[in-house]
Amino acid sequence: MDSVATFNRNIAKIESLQISFYERDVIRSAYYNHLNKIPIPREAIQILKKHGITFKYNEVILKDNAIETRKKQYKMSIKKKKHHTTLHTENDKNIYTRNLLKPSEANNIQSQTILQLLSKAKGIYDDSKTLLIQCREVLDICFTPNELSYSMIANIIIKTENNTTKSIQAMNDFLNPFLELFDRLHAKAQQEVLQQSSKFLQKLQGEKDISAELCIKLFAIRAKHTLKQEDNFIDYLKTTINKLDGYLDS
Repeated sequence: MDSVATFNRNIAKIESLQISFYERDVIRSAYYNHLNKIPIPREAIQILKKHGITFKYNEVILKDNAIETRKKQYKMSIKKKKHHTTLHTENDKNIYTRNLLKPSEANNIQSQTILQLLSKAKGIYDDSKTLLIQCREVLDICFTPNELSYSMIANIIIKTENNTTKSIQAMNDFLNPFLELFDRLHAKAQQEVLQQSSKFLQKLQGEKDISAELCIKLFAIRAKHTLKQEDNFIDYLKTTINKLDGYLDS
């Protein structure tokens, strides 16, 4: 199987993991490091160990036992939580005229403002990911792995990808607590939340701009290579045509 098919198969393995998108991105970045023989960050190593994942000979190896154990633990925790909630409901039934453990519908309303911010951040993040994927693909066309430029650009891609992932994770960590509370905050608090969100969005946009700039440069290099090959072929044709003059002179 060729390297592209191997790469796609292993990326599909990572994408299929039932974990947070942040951890999937960290694992994906670690896999890129493995492919390019770049040291894997300690944080990524911890996440790989947590999910029983190893890399070997460019392959992503999933330990089925570890995955099954996590699934069983998760199911047990859900089962215990449901049982605990049922007991509370039964015990409180005779005390309250309504179930106070269940939030009211009004309290469950999610702020459209926060949802729009999260959606906008996700859109910028997805664009950055797409640009960086294209950068990786064209990198292998423009340079060979033994060239210094190849390692330098691969490192830029990895760092930009890691920074982008951390930025959106930070924004999610900041905004999620306000998802249902934002509309009930006073105006000053709402303004502070929006100002902080703006900073996260600016950082994400800056990382997307870097990704776009790198992508443009790499595709320009590729186009230049294509034109150079075309120019060489045109020179070859001119030389060949000129040689035909010899038949006229004979």
